[in-house]
Amino acid sequence: MLAALLALAAPASDARADDPPGADESVPSERALEALVTEADRDASGDDDDESAADESAPEAPRPARPPDRAVPDYDGLPERGDDAGDVLLWTARVLTSPLYLVSEFVLRRPIGWALTELERHKVIEHLVSFFRFGPNNEITLMPTFLYEFGFQPSIGIYGSWDDFLFDHNHISIHGVYGGDDWLSGTIAERVEVADGSYIGARLLARERPDYVFGGIGPDATDGQRARYGAVRLEPVLWSSVRYWQSSDLQWELRYRSIEFQDRSWGDEPSVLERAMETGQEVPYGYLTGYEAVAAEITVDVDTRTPGAPPEGGARLAVHAGVHGAFGGLPELDRWVSWGGSGTLAADVLGGHRVIGITADAHLISPLGDSNVPFTELVELGGSRGLLPGYRAGDIQGFSAVGLLTHYQWPIWAFLDARLYFGTANAFGRHFEDFDVELLRLTFGLEIAPRFPVIDAPFTFNFGFATETFERGTDIDSFRIEIGARDAL
Repeated sequence: MLAALLALAAPASDARADDPPGADESVPSERALEALVTEADRDASGDDDDESAADESAPEAPRPARPPDRAVPDYDGLPERGDDAGDVLLWTARVLTSPLYLVSEFVLRRPIGWALTELERHKVIEHLVSFFRFGPNNEITLMPTFLYEFGFQPSIGIYGSWDDFLFDHNHISIHGVYGGDDWLSGTIAERVEVADGSYIGARLLARERPDYVFGGIGPDATDGQRARYGAVRLEPVLWSSVRYWQSSDLQWELRYRSIEFQDRSWGDEPSVLERAMETGQEVPYGYLTGYEAVAAEITVDVDTRTPGAPPEGGARLAVHAGVHGAFGGLPELDRWVSWGGSGTLAADVLGGHRVIGITADAHLISPLGDSNVPFTELVELGGSRGLLPGYRAGDIQGFSAVGLLTHYQWPIWAFLDARLYFGTANAFGRHFEDFDVELLRLTFGLEIAPRFPVIDAPFTFNFGFATETFERGTDIDSFRIEIGARDAL
C-alpha cells in the first residue's frame, strides 16, 4: 500500500508516445492505478480474513432468557371443582362391587366365555342347531330337554316348535315331559305376532307329578317339617301381550284351572295329612277337596330398557291386578283379588353391560267378604319366579309378601345373561298385618337364563340359598339348585 502511494507521488518518467500533448504529468499513470487497486484488494481481503477469524474466536453472545409463563387469570372467580358426591358414590360402588367383579370375571365369565368360544370355533353349536332344526328355512325345531332340581324328581322330555305354521308369524310348540309313571306333563301352545313385539296366544297344560312341596303359610312357614303331595292339574289359558314402548308392554290373561290333590309322601318327607296327624298342624284350605278356579289378570309394565339387548341401565315399574273365583268341591264360591307391583332401578356403573340394580316387590291376595283362598293360589315366594329363589316352590306361601333384592347382571354369551342376587323377603298375613323387619329372611345365589323371555322352553340355572328370619339368626335354611329346560309354554 505504501509503495502504491509513493508511486502516485513520484513524477511520471515513462510517458507513452501516444499520450495527448499537454497532459498533466502530476496525474498518476494507468499502471500505478492498477497497482494501487490490486494492493487495496489484497489488503481488504486480508482485513476480511482477520475479521472472520476474530469473529470465530469471539464467544457467542448469550440468548435472552424466555420470560416465565403468565398465570391463567381467574375469569369466573369460582373455586376449583373437587370430587362431588357422585364421584364418591361411583368409587364407593366400584370398591363394594369389586368382589362381584372378580367372581364374575375370573370364575364365571371368562371360563364360560372360553368354553362357548371353543364350541363356536369348532362349530359345535352350529352343528347342533343344524341337527335339531329342519325345513327350508329352519322353521321346525325338535330337540330333547331335561330338568333337574335338587329335592324333586328329575325329568326328561321332547320339545318341538314350528315357525310360520300355516301362515306367517304363527308359532306353535309342544313340550312333553316324563319323570316316571307318576310324573307326566304335556303342553301345547300357539302364539301369533300381530305387531313387532306384540302377541296373542293360547296354551293348554295337563300335568301329573308326585313331588310337590308344602312348607307352610306365613312368616314362620318353615318351622315344621316340609310335607309332600301329588296333584293332577289341567289349565287352559288365553293371553295377549302388547308392546308400546321400549320393553314396556300391556298384558292380560284369562285362565281356567282344575286341581285334584293326591295325599302321598315322597322320599323321607311325609304327606300333608301325615304331617297334620303327627304335629296337629291345620290341613291347608282346598287340599281335601280339590277345586276349580277362573281368573282374569292384567299387568301394566313400563320399562325404559331396550328389548332383547344385553343388560343395561334403566328403570322399570310394573303393576298387576286380577279377579279370581274358586268353586268345585269347596264349601262355597270363594272370590278374591290379587294385586301388587314391583319397581327396578339399574345402572351400568362398571361399564361393559355389567349392571347393578335393586328391585322392590309387594304382592297381596285380598279375599272378598267371608271367602277363603285355596293354598295353591296364595303368593308363592320360592322357585325361580319367587321373591326368595333360594327356597323351593311351595316352601313359603302367604296372603301378602314383600321383598327387596339387589342384583348384579352381565352377559356371558350372545343369548345368555348371568345374575348374582342378594335380597330379603318373606310372606305375611292379610295386608301385611304381621309384618316385622325381624321376620324377614335372606336369599342369595347365582342365576343364568336366556335374554329372550318369549322362548318357550328356556334353559335355566339357579344356585341359591335362603336363611331363617333375622329373629332366629339367619341360619342357612334352604339350598336350591336347578338346571335344565323349565316348562314356560
